[in-house]
Amino acid sequence: MKWLAGLAGQGRLLIFRWQQLTQRRIPLSDIVRWTRMFHGLLAAGLPISDCLQTLYRSESLLHPQLTAITGQLLQAIHQGERVSASLHSTRLPALFVHMVQIGEETGELALCLQMMKRHYQQQLEWQRQIRKLLTYPLTILLATCILLSFLAWFVLPQFQSMYQMMGIHVSESLQLALVGIRYGLPAIGVCGIGMLLLCWFRVYQLWQQPQRLAAAFLSACKYPFIRMYLKLWFSVAFAESLGILLQAGVSLSQSLQIMEMSKQQPLLQYFAERFHQSILQGDSPTIAAQSFPFTNDLLAMIQLAEQTGDLAGNFTHAAHVLREEWRDAIGFFIERLQPVFMIVIGGFVGGTVLLVLLPMFQLMSAM
Repeated sequence: MKWLAGLAGQGRLLIFRWQQLTQRRIPLSDIVRWTRMFHGLLAAGLPISDCLQTLYRSESLLHPQLTAITGQLLQAIHQGERVSASLHSTRLPALFVHMVQIGEETGELALCLQMMKRHYQQQLEWQRQIRKLLTYPLTILLATCILLSFLAWFVLPQFQSMYQMMGIHVSESLQLALVGIRYGLPAIGVCGIGMLLLCWFRVYQLWQQPQRLAAAFLSACKYPFIRMYLKLWFSVAFAESLGILLQAGVSLSQSLQIMEMSKQQPLLQYFAERFHQSILQGDSPTIAAQSFPFTNDLLAMIQLAEQTGDLAGNFTHAAHVLREEWRDAIGFFIERLQPVFMIVIGGFVGGTVLLVLLPMFQLMSAM
């Protein structure tokens, strides 16, 4: 029974990790709403203290952690501290914290908040589009599993009883196939759920170790089927984060240092550190980028940015172009995946129905 105790221990660990993750995570939609409200109040000409007071008393649906953070910032303002100094101890993304710090130092806090609002709105829209694209095939898959389970546990026994009452002989191979369908489908479903949980736990473990996560990411990029999608995703994330810092007037070296502090994105944090080390060793951005999993479009944009000296504009433009490519690539993938789903599902359902009716067909042909 050692394996059962070990499985129970892994289950408890998964629940604990999930509770940790959900407790400390602030949903992106709440960050977008909070940033939009903060920017709107600042753009209207209100002082920072009045903006925070209004946010703290707002009846809008804000995350409890954001309400606590707003109260903490309000208290810090009353004590004469900067907003950015208090944000460092919160769970907000490092990019947001440093953009607020840049806004305070330059006197353009409203502009920096507006840039972060656009950045997080794009990320939120991106996530919603991916969910929308995946909803259809996942819904079809779930409905098919429910249908096959209903056939296996309720319809098949009725047909077996009917065949016995009618005296229809059912071969041993067919009986074995029917038993396999009845007990195999639920077993496949349970195993699938278990595999998903184990994969999630493995990814969570890697998420805590940026170096191992980067090694796994580079290994995955070697597979031609998913290489394009992984490179597009990483190129968009890197170009967006670096471009928004460069647009705020931060130097390339300082921007990479800020990205190194992004613990919420360990993969980006690891590669930003490597990129920064290459720059400090005297390599140009074009040469440093050659060893990174960037798309050819981003590499060309980096080379053009180095020639023109417009790093901020080129990185921002590259992020916009690559985001559109990512959207098209995901749409193309889902369009090709849906027919495969339908063929596999149709094969399962049709095969099950054929096995159920096969004895009756044999009887009719014998007559």
